[in-house]
Amino acid sequence: MGRARKKDNKYDCDYQNAYISLVKKQYPVTAEFLKELGADIEKPFEVIPLEAKDDIIYYSKILYVVLGDKSEFKKTKIGKVKVELANSYPDTNIKENHYVIKLSPIAIQNKLKVEDAEGKKEIFKTIMSKCTYQAIMFIICGLIALWGILTTSLAYGISLYLQMLLVLIIPVIVFGIALYRKYKYRINKNARSNINWFTTFALLLLPIYYFFTLFILGLESATTDVTNYKFYNDFIYGELYEVFPKKIPKNAENISFYHIDPFLQGGEINSLSYKDDSLTSSIVEEKYKSKSTWVGSADSEEVPEAVNDYGLFSNISINGKKENFILYVNIARCDNSGYCNHGEYMLVAYNDITKEIIFKQEHW
Repeated sequence: MGRARKKDNKYDCDYQNAYISLVKKQYPVTAEFLKELGADIEKPFEVIPLEAKDDIIYYSKILYVVLGDKSEFKKTKIGKVKVELANSYPDTNIKENHYVIKLSPIAIQNKLKVEDAEGKKEIFKTIMSKCTYQAIMFIICGLIALWGILTTSLAYGISLYLQMLLVLIIPVIVFGIALYRKYKYRINKNARSNINWFTTFALLLLPIYYFFTLFILGLESATTDVTNYKFYNDFIYGELYEVFPKKIPKNAENISFYHIDPFLQGGEINSLSYKDDSLTSSIVEEKYKSKSTWVGSADSEEVPEAVNDYGLFSNISINGKKENFILYVNIARCDNSGYCNHGEYMLVAYNDITKEIIFKQEHW
């Protein structure tokens, strides 16, 4: 509760009117603080001006009446404004239990275009000092979401990408709401306690939430084929460059790309094929023969056992016949099954007739 006293002096009335009309715009955080106490910043009990200088009115103190027990009040500081109990003041003529607080110092810019006198820096300081717990969690979840946005690929499709973003943004929203309410009700002891309990509960659930949601999305991505060659470099890197090109040539035609992640008994598969009229058998041989453990025709009976004859030309768009491809096998290792059920291989296959080249890697 708050009320303004009438002044007999004309200048005091002008200063009081200036305060009442402009204070809420120039001191919004203080206004919110008083609102939580039950006082209206535009209805002071007493306004005590000090001086006016360069379109700024300085007040020594402003008094407000607050209903309730003064033992529950704790003095605080909002920016440069101190909010504390007043020791001396006129008779309030109020029978209910109440107390009087004072704000000081206050400076009002006596013009239409005004700025927030408390400043954004002071609001930030209030958030970090009064809402530290919620602010830290909001920042951490925000950084995790930012990391997800920057690292999640669209290769698996827009639907999966949006699901991932939603999963990452939900914790930001939850802790953002907690931060906002903690800031808004920072002077309400019961509200602060409830919000802290809510934040702690959300924090305990957070690892479980991340684990299950990301695990489910991981399963979905692991079983999703990637065939858009624009995402080629999202999956081809590191040791794969021993065989695969670092970039798909600009003059490549009939490009075909395939990638699938390893999942349960399924293996990792990467393949790229395209037609390049600038290639010759001598160019391919010079580049890959020295890196190969076996070189020969694709239909040779001596093709390493680990090279899966069925999988070699699967998921690839080619026109040339199998027997016209020369294989440059970089890696060929069988598994421990005893009959080479699955294994690992990486190779290049080139057809000089159709100018088609295949890069293939499987690891089961």
